[in-house]
Amino acid sequence: MRSDMHKVIVERPRVGRATAFADKTGARIRPVDPGDLADYDSGPRRQLHPARDKSFNEHLSPLERFLQGQVGRPWDKVHSEIVARIDRRSTIGNHVMQHVPHFVAIDTYLHDGVVYERGCRYHRTSPVRGLYVDPVTGILRRARPRRRLESPAPAPSFYLVEPGRGYRNIDGLWYEVRFQWVKGAAPKDPPRAELVEKRQCGRKLVRRIEAGEFGPGTRWPGPRP
Repeated sequence: MRSDMHKVIVERPRVGRATAFADKTGARIRPVDPGDLADYDSGPRRQLHPARDKSFNEHLSPLERFLQGQVGRPWDKVHSEIVARIDRRSTIGNHVMQHVPHFVAIDTYLHDGVVYERGCRYHRTSPVRGLYVDPVTGILRRARPRRRLESPAPAPSFYLVEPGRGYRNIDGLWYEVRFQWVKGAAPKDPPRAELVEKRQCGRKLVRRIEAGEFGPGTRWPGPRP
């Protein structure tokens, strides 16, 4: 680990109008005779401005790259190496150490074969993501990316019993419906199903429908003839 890691991570050079002006124009500061300043009043001290002073930034890529490269090593040794290079008594060093838990799940535990992180980063208990400390071995590891859950297939809303008759779910209720196919409004429009009659199904019939007794369901209005 670099000995100047704390400076690489969080320290930005001084910026301000004077340095920007000098860079663009190549202007030089004119020497001033101290005698000319005897009667000079500089006025009240100017309030500090973030743009004129050294400030922290969020360029933490060096720290993240270092931690990524330590996967497979004992976390105690990795942490000791960081502490040895960082002066925690300084504001900069303290700032660096505060960012370490943002990249590594340190407080972890094992439950049913899954490693969880206690609510230190997201204020809740959840399976680990990214880098984490193995709660059994203390080794720094990288969690496998989670698989995206596939959206469940929409539940069938129509069961065709015979041509022109079937069972259709409308707003959560099952109906026995009769329909007929009619031509579209324009010659090129496909035929459409026109509802002729509907009657709400009883409980016993609903259980038979939802049990799949009438075969695989489909979406209304089912296959065209």
